[in-house]
Amino acid sequence: MGVRVRIRLEAITGKSTEIVALLNSGAESPEPSIALPTEIAEELELNELKAETTYSEEATTYVEVKLYKKAIKGTLLDNGEELTSVILDVAVAEGLIEPLLSDSAIDAFNIEIISFSKGLWRIRGENKIRKSV
Repeated sequence: MGVRVRIRLEAITGKSTEIVALLNSGAESPEPSIALPTEIAEELELNELKAETTYSEEATTYVEVKLYKKAIKGTLLDNGEELTSVILDVAVAEGLIEPLLSDSAIDAFNIEIISFSKGLWRIRGENKIRKSV
């Protein structure tokens, strides 16, 4: 099943949107980051910002990505309630199907995964267990 969470993204361009992102502990990044499909990046007008071209190491290959440093404020939501907010780097890759939160972003949001297969998570230190969206 995986664990997916709702996040409001507010770009430094002034544009914002709400998305559902997959928690991907296998996506390693030194800074909290989110990988976005091209369509969402365009909606947020990130193409107006200066990007760094870099490569992401995937399981069997390297993928070229555009990296926008500290370009988005992400706010973790649960039924409209704002839980935590984090400034995120954004990696945009062609062919990406859904947004992915990196390991360091998961930690920065204080998300603790209870069960990947059942889609259960909570905020670190809280007792309330939430379900994947």
